[in-house]
Amino acid sequence: MNPHGSIFLNNPAPAIAYVEKKIDALFKTRADHEAQRYVKCQIFSEFKAIYEYDLENAIFPEPFGTFASEEAKVEFDKQKMLYEDFQLYLGNIFVNYHNQLAKANIFPTIEAFPFVIDYNELFDTAIAEYIRVLFRIPHPVQIRRKDEADLVYSAVEYEGKKLNLPTGGGHRQPHACAASFILPSLIEHSLLIYLENTVIAQWLNGMVGKSLDPDEDILYRRFLCMKKVGHGVMEGDRKRAMERIWNMGVKYDAFSNDRSMKEMLCGRDSNHNTLGAILKSAYARSCIRPEYLQILDYMFDKKMLNLRNNIAHGISTTFDYLSLGFVGVMVQMIWDIGANDVIMGYEFR
Repeated sequence: MNPHGSIFLNNPAPAIAYVEKKIDALFKTRADHEAQRYVKCQIFSEFKAIYEYDLENAIFPEPFGTFASEEAKVEFDKQKMLYEDFQLYLGNIFVNYHNQLAKANIFPTIEAFPFVIDYNELFDTAIAEYIRVLFRIPHPVQIRRKDEADLVYSAVEYEGKKLNLPTGGGHRQPHACAASFILPSLIEHSLLIYLENTVIAQWLNGMVGKSLDPDEDILYRRFLCMKKVGHGVMEGDRKRAMERIWNMGVKYDAFSNDRSMKEMLCGRDSNHNTLGAILKSAYARSCIRPEYLQILDYMFDKKMLNLRNNIAHGISTTFDYLSLGFVGVMVQMIWDIGANDVIMGYEFR
């Protein structure tokens, strides 16, 4: 690593070749859902191995600044290595892959469950901003003039091909700011809805053939209708409705009285489930495919990159958490949640 903190590769060719190989594998398997899921899981598994190898073997310069303890300095080094590796490998793979998709006009989309807030509108806004930056299209409304010299992409040629390699340091990169702020909330919302639906689907299946009382039958039929038409708008107290579903499920043996499963449906104590709570939930961790769970931990765990809090609260003055590489990985994550790649065995619609 360079003394100023950005990554330095003595021999960049292997990393560039690896990135290019994975981009090609993703693009070639884009029409084969199962094959591409295998490629993505392989990328995520290999990234864990790369990061752990670099932790053991990379040469770290002495960090500039004051640390509370030697342990705090070691943790900073770990975060710095994760930040740089994330940009170099996962960020470059998915940003360049998405660039190819956009150029071929085959950018995927998702259909979110309709709620009072139209999450499809948020998704479309984030993706439109992401594509605008991928294609280097100026924003239609210019509040202040940007010097073109500031908007530098790190381009590296390898075997006659040019790849954009934002390494996270050394250049001022353009940002998809709207996408950076929107995507963590979309990931939280989508994970929660899909995990809740795994419990609700189990409840609906468990009610078939049961002798329900009138109030129970009304609730059951209301959710059957929601499932059929795809609407998720509920009147009244949502938490109370979820608790009634849980109590019915336990009463009629649709599922066991598992605390973690109940907290995923009803929330913990009086609190609504947030992204942090989801990733700590034993039930959620049993449902999320392990390769994706590792990347979610890397991105959102407070001891790792802590992306959501760092973006929302602007609490980091060291790392560029609005980097396009993070956006690229979050875009892929939200697509894959919608494609049923993240939650194992998901069946609801």
